[in-house]
Amino acid sequence: MKHTFKFLWHLSIFLFAIQLQAQECNDDTHSINIQDSWLSCEIAASPNANRPDSHWIMYDFGYVYSIGTTQFWNYNVAGETGKGLKNIIIDYSLDGITWMEAATFQLGVASGLNTYIGEAGPDLNDIDARYILITIVDIWGNGSCAGLSEVRFDIGETTDTPQKIIDAKVLLEGAYLQNGMMKTNLQASNLLPNHQPFNRSPWFYNGNESAVAIPVNATDWVLLEVRDMNNNSQIIEQRAAFLSDAGFLMDVDGALGVTFQTLSNSSNYQLIVRSRNHLAVASANTIVLPQATFYDMTVTNNVANGNIQLKETADGYFAMKAGDLNSDGVITVADFNGLLLELSSINEFLDSDFTLDGHVTVDDFNAYLPNVSAIGINLVRY
Repeated sequence: MKHTFKFLWHLSIFLFAIQLQAQECNDDTHSINIQDSWLSCEIAASPNANRPDSHWIMYDFGYVYSIGTTQFWNYNVAGETGKGLKNIIIDYSLDGITWMEAATFQLGVASGLNTYIGEAGPDLNDIDARYILITIVDIWGNGSCAGLSEVRFDIGETTDTPQKIIDAKVLLEGAYLQNGMMKTNLQASNLLPNHQPFNRSPWFYNGNESAVAIPVNATDWVLLEVRDMNNNSQIIEQRAAFLSDAGFLMDVDGALGVTFQTLSNSSNYQLIVRSRNHLAVASANTIVLPQATFYDMTVTNNVANGNIQLKETADGYFAMKAGDLNSDGVITVADFNGLLLELSSINEFLDSDFTLDGHVTVDDFNAYLPNVSAIGINLVRY
């Protein structure tokens, strides 16, 4: 079912938190009153990390909808229409983190009259989105303020959101305590970064996952790779996530399970879990969405070559092996050399901290030593 809504933004100088009002629309004309318009006079950091600081408007519909045609009313305040938007970029997102470009568009100058009826904007072709971001590239005048009167979106209910959630469990040997639980020292000491830490060698993952608040039960960040089980050289999608003290994957908001944007139901997937300093592991069995229950990678039969890739703990659990400091998929003297360089460091977030307590001590060497010469399967090596 299609619904048409008019979204009105009231004057909010220097503010980017826009109050959204929705109402049925029967009159397409727009007033010339400044109170019926939105105006921004300061640029700010964009929600989309790939866009520069700019004037922008982000719409949160509160739920995923199918977005179709649009109608725009540019800044229609009499004598000030030069503040109206000229070239804009429209991005969309399901989660407010991962953004995709939907359209670029050039608006015309408003008339500055009460009879102004706006213009048709781009057709977004029924994209599924919860968030729409309009980035203002330039305005028609030469000032520093950018204004807009109204936007109307033709939205419909979506029956199958592309968002898919993967639930899995894995343990890290270095952080392991007992009874299937791990340390949360890094979180308790405020050492865990809010932004994902895999944007460097060897991962070079450029995702913009970031947490407003670190979950209190977070042990560390992990990097997830979903691959095509029928062609596992093909990475379908990656996501950074938190690992809870009980070993469960958590999204950046602390919710169990991790949201992916491009996966589909009934396809055959393979999951790889990577850590900053433990030997990465891959699922042995096909993961099909939606999952009936979480995929348990603490069970050796569920991990590719699991009897060798996982390490048994003193109380019978199985965990990823500690010691792969450079995350190349092999635990060697190179990892030891990296440990030596950072030995005696305290209260830092370091890859040489195999025990994930915030310090680099002999305990980290003791975690590394039994795993020397451990080799990950070809799929997880860099």
